[in-house]
Amino acid sequence: MTINIGFASDSFEFKSKYPNLHLPAYRASDTNLVDPSDLTNRFLDGEWALLDGVTRQLRRPTAGDLATPSVQMRLGPVLGNRGRSDLQASNMIPQVVDDGYEFVTRLHSANQPVPVAIVAGDRMEVVLSDVNMVIDGVVPTTFPARAILRPTTTDNDYFVAVCEVPPDARGWARFIARRGQV
Repeated sequence: MTINIGFASDSFEFKSKYPNLHLPAYRASDTNLVDPSDLTNRFLDGEWALLDGVTRQLRRPTAGDLATPSVQMRLGPVLGNRGRSDLQASNMIPQVVDDGYEFVTRLHSANQPVPVAIVAGDRMEVVLSDVNMVIDGVVPTTFPARAILRPTTTDNDYFVAVCEVPPDARGWARFIARRGQV
């Protein structure tokens, strides 16, 4: 799948200069994750998901999953492109598996649109958080237990992205997907 740079949603947009990102589609572990009418449970664009090694299905990681460094390194953001009938019919959703691409997202704070305090160069890990932000003009909707980016807090922690541009007044921050250890 080729992504046109500039694809955007309420929560995620590619800014990468690389036109060919790899986005294999995987079956969602729960059909509600791709249901556009399910505002409380569906995947948000840019939410980080885990490809289960046993079932080969995408699912939300648990807090226990995220405490495991090898799981942090296997996470990737999903792109539901809400409303696509082919995703709903097949229960499949694309996941970005590359590194090195740039993106902007609002999924780095549980208090949108108030930006969380991050600065350029911060290494970001994935954590579970209740996200409270505007989606499709609905103000505000709480999305519980989403896997979003947060600055790493521990030495020798694993990270999946690096902040390039801190959040603006609307909560958008720019990151580059990188994987490593602080």
